[in-house]
Amino acid sequence: MKKKLGALVALLLAFALSACGAKVNTELKMESPTSGKRIITLVLPKLDENAQKQVHGGNDAIDKSIRRHLPKELTYSGLKKDGDKTIATFTLEFDSLETYREKIKSVFSASTQDANADPQIAITTEGLVTGVQISENYDSLALMKWLPNGLVEDRVVDEDQRGNVLENGDSKVTFDGKEHKSDGSRLHIVDVKDKGVNDLAIALEEVKDGLAISANFGYLSGTDYPKDELTKYIDSVKPDGAEVADLSGEFQGVKVAYTVANLDEANKSLVKLLGDPSFAIKETAGVQEGTGFPTRKIEAQMNCGGVCSVTNPNTTFTFTPAQGWENHGNDKIHGKNGEIDMTMNLLFSDVSVDSTLGMDGGTVVVKMSLPKDVAQRAGDAVKSIVNRADQGELESVESGDKVNYTLTLKADSNEQLNNMLGRYAPGSEFAIRENPEAGTFTDGVYFSYTNTFASTIALAEGQEVKQTFSLDGYSVDKSAESATETSTTGNFDVSGTASRMATSAWITLGVVGALVLIAVGLGVWKRKAIAAKLADMKEKRAAAAQERARAQAEAMAAQQTMAAGYPQQGQPMPGQYGQPVPAQAQPPYPGQPVPPAQPMGQPVPPMPGQPMPGQPVPPQAQPAPQQPVEGEWSENDLM
Repeated sequence: MKKKLGALVALLLAFALSACGAKVNTELKMESPTSGKRIITLVLPKLDENAQKQVHGGNDAIDKSIRRHLPKELTYSGLKKDGDKTIATFTLEFDSLETYREKIKSVFSASTQDANADPQIAITTEGLVTGVQISENYDSLALMKWLPNGLVEDRVVDEDQRGNVLENGDSKVTFDGKEHKSDGSRLHIVDVKDKGVNDLAIALEEVKDGLAISANFGYLSGTDYPKDELTKYIDSVKPDGAEVADLSGEFQGVKVAYTVANLDEANKSLVKLLGDPSFAIKETAGVQEGTGFPTRKIEAQMNCGGVCSVTNPNTTFTFTPAQGWENHGNDKIHGKNGEIDMTMNLLFSDVSVDSTLGMDGGTVVVKMSLPKDVAQRAGDAVKSIVNRADQGELESVESGDKVNYTLTLKADSNEQLNNMLGRYAPGSEFAIRENPEAGTFTDGVYFSYTNTFASTIALAEGQEVKQTFSLDGYSVDKSAESATETSTTGNFDVSGTASRMATSAWITLGVVGALVLIAVGLGVWKRKAIAAKLADMKEKRAAAAQERARAQAEAMAAQQTMAAGYPQQGQPMPGQYGQPVPAQAQPPYPGQPVPPAQPMGQPVPPMPGQPMPGQPVPPQAQPAPQQPVEGEWSENDLM
């Protein structure tokens, strides 16, 4: 075996040096309409010994280079002697047409080629078009470029000989024991019985229950078309429950309409309906850069070998997405292949931003809602939009026909806060600093706050963002107070000054309050002793008042006695102990009338200020209340 391998590599090198490459022959051997193998053979004629000696590194170097660069999709079966020729065989096996496409693309990438490989294979045994239709836009020489590239890279072959190692040979397709030869190096086989349609239009529309599908099979109006064959074919392949109607207008034929649950079921039904297992619709989900909106890409392989005429058929694919999705420029694919790009613009309503910030960061609460059906279709993409850059804590709650989202951004410092704001809504910033001009008992600050939430959140038509702002622990001055609450579709800006009571003022109030509490506490604690003291003082004041009243009464009685000519008790009689004798009344002067004598038994007239007999006695004037002596308690102290 080693000896045969040495002969092969020597022959390869000899071909390169003689500017005559090894021929690359291709056979696509279809074991079924969707599976088979691609066999590539290198045919090496016998060369002279001088050419075989031109090997850099010897036979081992050639063998290592081939095995080192062999793509994993190919199997290398070794050498086979055929007379004076040597044959090297490489095989690519596949069990589906999709697998075949993927493996072909991988082999191209092994030689760093960005080829748009697009193999079209349709083998049908029944339907409107029967036979073999195969077309490829590449050849096996392009697939095998990895081999000379590897030899040059490993310095087994010189650079100027890279293009002379291989050359194109023959190509063919075999199926069901029949051989179909291609006219050139690329596979292109058309061997069919054609009663196919001239126009095929496939349309998919997303509806509430899944996908509504319509397929138009059309022939040009005015032409003789195989109506019976078409009707018979459609009846044999249409899905259960499908509705069939005649076409009118530019094309004649039939229209088939039905509904499926999802894209997978759509593919299965259309493969059967079109009689082509290579027909495929694929969907790829993604996220739009910058906005985070969900994106979709619909790719269609409009292969219709079982129903489309081989003579210039017209194929159209249309996709109508559900509400909320927008196409990027086109909603149709004309021709065999194409793609439709879409983006879901998630438009939010009930949006509010409540910012409570301070000297040490703060909290920003963002609320918004989406219709429930839109939120369900968007799936997890909504979370990445609402909580962009994964900056906060997100909650979602279903409420009626809406889903409400609440995002909380919380920071322990202004540096952290501005970092979060900038990542969530670029251009947002909060600044705060002390105001040295504030009063003695006041702490003041300057602040400014800008957020761009309204311009970074996609709003539904007619919606605005309700913005509220407050400074934690401070009262915003009137000059800026009106700007702390507003609704807008643009940036939110508020700035100004704010203040609060200073720490020293709080300390003073605390001391005064403490003293009051101490006084009240002492009063409560000594309330029994105080009450007893006050009761005693009240009794003493009452006794003193009675004593003063008695003394006053005695004084008034004494005054009355003296007025009547009687000495006051304890006073000497007139003439006693040297007291002066009151003067006797003198008789009147001559000519003066003598006052009449007072009759005996008549009452003595009252003293001035006293009431007449029989008149009521006026109330005695109450003595003025005694003022408490300094240092004593009174009941007024507890009022």
